[in-house]
Amino acid sequence: MIITLGNGGKAKFWHDRWLDGQFPKEITLSLYKLVTRKNKTVAQELKNHRWLRPLRRMSSTTEVREFILLWHLIQQVLIDEEREADLTLKWTAIGIYS
Repeated sequence: MIITLGNGGKAKFWHDRWLDGQFPKEITLSLYKLVTRKNKTVAQELKNHRWLRPLRRMSSTTEVREFILLWHLIQQVLIDEEREADLTLKWTAIGIYS
């Protein structure tokens, strides 16, 4: 599935490929284990940097390295408040599931 982020209201922060084509869960598995509310949208988590709250419990160098990577990737994301997100199926020529 291809995600056009738009306002971030449809993509799940940890479970969708919205971050440079990657799942944040997969690239930061140690951080993911610290998170208790894993089904929030990108919009919910980016608002007021809410995604940072559960990460206060970081205690290993692996978690810190993953945090730096995730922080860097998130800083490159542009949210378009005026545009709805689009979810398109990648494996069909016209992006429609049949």
